[in-house]
Amino acid sequence: MKSAALLLTLLLTLSPRASAHPHVFMETRLEFVFENTTLRGVTIHWTFDDMFTEMILLDYDKNKNRRFEASEIREIEQYAFSNLRNYGYFTFLHVDGRARETLKVERFTCRLDEGRKLVYSFFVPIEILARPSPREIRVSSHDESFFSDIIFGKKEPVRINGGSEVVVSHTLRKHPTKRIFGGTVTPEEVVLEFRRK
Repeated sequence: MKSAALLLTLLLTLSPRASAHPHVFMETRLEFVFENTTLRGVTIHWTFDDMFTEMILLDYDKNKNRRFEASEIREIEQYAFSNLRNYGYFTFLHVDGRARETLKVERFTCRLDEGRKLVYSFFVPIEILARPSPREIRVSSHDESFFSDIIFGKKEPVRINGGSEVVVSHTLRKHPTKRIFGGTVTPEEVVLEFRRK
């Protein structure tokens, strides 16, 4: 098994006692995608720390050009991403107050950003039609085990794509009820409200 995939597997199966702090660090950004009056879903971007970036490059950048070709991306998805389905892709959704499991994602890709850090991007379909009264979507990205520390990026953590036919607002806040890592860490969540114009 390749080192990056092995690391993820080990971290997700070790007991909390065996791993008392995060081993992978990620910044997340959310891009909500509207089409006409429908929220189609949210594209999630994770930017990883230097160590995990180098592990993925070592394992999957076959030609060592520090870019990911289509075949390399398919391997990364298969061996260093798809297993996260068992953990809801670290993505927790509430639609109008009701929890919705994240069992399916689409359009996975990865790249190196300008700072040369690994970025995963993937789309979570939601398909919610706007109404005259506000609808509420809450999205939190966190690892319940805290083996991965996921925080919202400081620069543009939320972006709205489309939405000319809806009124949209959002806030970023500490989760009102969720606590992880023995109750010592409070994840953040985005609360997005939208209604038809």
